[in-house]
Amino acid sequence: MKIVKYLFFLLILIIAAFTVFISTQNTSYNIKQDSVIDLPRNLVYNHVNDYTNWTSINIFPKTNSSTRYIYSEITYGTGATAKWKTGDLKNKLETTKVIEYDSIIQSLYTDKKVSQITWSFKDTLKGATAISIKVKGKLDFKEKVYSLLGNGVKDYLEESIQEGFSKIEHSLKKEVNDYTINIKGKIVKDSTFYIGYPINGNISEINKNTTTVLPKLLRLTDSLNIKTNGAPFIIYDTYNIQSDSASYTVCIPLKESFTQPLSSEFKNDTLQPFTAIKSNLRGHYSHLKETRLKAYRHSVKDSLEIDTIAKYIEVYNNRLNQPQRSSKWITDTFLPIKADSLKINSQKHF
Repeated sequence: MKIVKYLFFLLILIIAAFTVFISTQNTSYNIKQDSVIDLPRNLVYNHVNDYTNWTSINIFPKTNSSTRYIYSEITYGTGATAKWKTGDLKNKLETTKVIEYDSIIQSLYTDKKVSQITWSFKDTLKGATAISIKVKGKLDFKEKVYSLLGNGVKDYLEESIQEGFSKIEHSLKKEVNDYTINIKGKIVKDSTFYIGYPINGNISEINKNTTTVLPKLLRLTDSLNIKTNGAPFIIYDTYNIQSDSASYTVCIPLKESFTQPLSSEFKNDTLQPFTAIKSNLRGHYSHLKETRLKAYRHSVKDSLEIDTIAKYIEVYNNRLNQPQRSSKWITDTFLPIKADSLKINSQKHF
């Protein structure tokens, strides 16, 4: 009997000591995971920023493609929220701060705990995206025990985050490959006044450069109180696939001619009317090379001679109010050809 009592008291002491030991452990956790996703940074950022895509991300344990999310009216940017349940627990994820194409900060509310999640996005030299996630939070007693047993928050979150990176890349590649190219036929482009920003650079950086330049052009038109007239476009002077080089001008169309002198980095000019083969791309801008090639093939098929004086044009129809999903991006391209006696359609505006 004394032995039983002794063992009982010993067990109590062990439990008490273990409880004290657990209580003295660090209550905070700080997890960081990194990966490289072989897609452009703006595309990866937009995908993570929009909560409607989170059914394919699921970086949190016990969430999957069948998890039902309830979204705020605006699903991306500061103030956007997503709510869901895991068992009896209610969860809420809220975006508290964004720096466009650079970082996203979120707060995760689970039960009575709050965790902070920070995403960062950087360009790599090869045009991919270096993505990282930092998760900071507090551990309760139960989670401390699991951590000591090697099955804690850090372990399962790190695994879930890495799986999330793979899901992001898979989902985005599927989205990027959702596109169509249609040859619309022969048209005439009317003259267009514009303000532009000339660039010499790599073909692979056209999208990134355009993203940088368009806000400058819009600020300029606002500051000078110039009325714009439609979607932004690019005029190409040269385009060499072999050397990955191009000379081009990113443009904003204007309602009226603008003759006031501008700083040397900008130009104001008039795009003269020309006959062209119009093509339409629905999808990511990475397919513009293929769109151009199909237009050239169409010109050969129909024995239409390329006009080497006029310039190749790309018109980004919804770039100023760009949908989050690249499969909804709409771009019209215009390959200049020499006019002939065939019937042509009139295309007055961009």
